[in-house]
Amino acid sequence: MTMENLDEINKITHKTIKVAIEVHKHLGLGFLESVYEDALCIEFDLQGIAYERQTEIDIFHTRIAVSKDSGWICW
Repeated sequence: MTMENLDEINKITHKTIKVAIEVHKHLGLGFLESVYEDALCIEFDLQGIAYERQTEIDIFHTRIAVSKDSGWICW
């Protein structure tokens, strides 16, 4: 991994966390996960952040795939 890649990953991470905080500020606690997921999609769209929703990803432990889960991919 190059420093440019690491810088890009850090920028995407910062934007993603900022969006999650914004959603939390507006909604607060107590809703179902699907409500927060919908709100995140709206905020990602407003911020111009590309994403894939509920994409199946492999979970690794010591470079060995141990499971699959669904999650977010942002770029």
